[in-house]
Amino acid sequence: MSEKNKLGTFSVRAIETLSLQGWETGRHVSIEAYQDELTTHGFLLNDVARQILESFAGCSFAVPEGGIAWIVFNITQARHTFKPTHVPVLEVLLEEEGPCPAGGGAGHILFACPSGKVALLQEQWFSLLAADSFADLLEAILFKDLRHCHEVPNVEECCPDW
Repeated sequence: MSEKNKLGTFSVRAIETLSLQGWETGRHVSIEAYQDELTTHGFLLNDVARQILESFAGCSFAVPEGGIAWIVFNITQARHTFKPTHVPVLEVLLEEEGPCPAGGGAGHILFACPSGKVALLQEQWFSLLAADSFADLLEAILFKDLRHCHEVPNVEECCPDW
């Protein structure tokens, strides 16, 4: 049975994989510190990013067989190379307003948009993988299952100046 939530429907295999690494369905943690850190550094926390963090904040997952080797749900890791001044560029690429960092790992940053769309940006702006829900992107992260994801074109051309 899969878990239905506001982030999409998590597959049985995703729930099992995450559970084996300590995550629990229905997990809900305080994200006040994350919200403060985002605000302090000029990011706006949207509802979808809030939901991801409430369920996953502080978790880290090793996924050597997945689309990326590991992912951590902490804001410091997520905003390592991404600055608030880069948000407008990402908005154009995603055709969405207000993407907010919600995690990162293995050279990637996870973003969540208010619409529910999520994206995984390679830190050097080499690639941007997008999906309509976190559950869909989680399949790509954990299992390299890209059926419900798409690569956003021309990402390298839009890389902001460092």
